[in-house]
Amino acid sequence: LYSPKTLEMISHSQSPWIEKRIGYKDNEASNEIIDEASMKQFFIEKQLNTEENIMAYILDTLKM
Repeated sequence: LYSPKTLEMISHSQSPWIEKRIGYKDNEASNEIIDEASMKQFFIEKQLNTEENIMAYILDTLKM
């Protein structure tokens, strides 16, 4: 449905990923683990609990 680059753009705009990248350069690899609690909190805050809400979030993210 979405290309790898599109999925990368969506996931890399999310706060759990951004928080784990603090202190790293854009092209620098990291072994930081995004914990489940952080992802859960993100989904709760964004109300990503239905397919409709998830699709709206993705479309809004792609507009950036």
